[in-house]
Amino acid sequence: MLKKFALFAILAISSLMSYAQETESNDKASKFGFTAGYGERHLDRTYLRTDYASQPGDQFYYYSGGGFFLGLTFDSRISENFGISSELLVTRFSFNYNYIFNTLLKYELFDSRFHLMAGPEFNLDPKLRVGGDWGNRLGMGLTGGLEFDITKRYSIYAKYSQELNNRYKGGIVEDDYEGNFNNFRLGIKFRF
Repeated sequence: MLKKFALFAILAISSLMSYAQETESNDKASKFGFTAGYGERHLDRTYLRTDYASQPGDQFYYYSGGGFFLGLTFDSRISENFGISSELLVTRFSFNYNYIFNTLLKYELFDSRFHLMAGPEFNLDPKLRVGGDWGNRLGMGLTGGLEFDITKRYSIYAKYSQELNNRYKGGIVEDDYEGNFNNFRLGIKFRF
């Protein structure tokens, strides 16, 4: 699973790098960089069966934790107001390492230094244990956020992601629960 995720991340970044070689001016140049910050992670779990004390459909937070992340970034401009931003992050939320890859479309707001971002995110948790058995370790979801360019090299951002798939699929409690992670991250980015 980790090998497939790493292969996918390498292919996605290399395809963006080929686009970067076609840019003409310094303003539209693609830039690699580093990012770091703090994040919160929550697992929303829902009961699916009626033989528990709670009613079917009851939701509660089963897992919650915060931690730090560090990663590589790649930013590229497509046009005057649009760009692409990719990240490959290593996170540590509550004693558990997690790998996140996303590619987001960036839109510059009102010719300012603010950017809206949205796009897909893949979240790999190699040690996820669900109900005593391994569940679905790869999560796929949507991410949205806001970024502010402090200078041409530094920016700060806030992002929220919501997974769309069921992390309990394939585990021994698959018929009892349904659950997925959501993440909130605050970070700073440095571009070369």
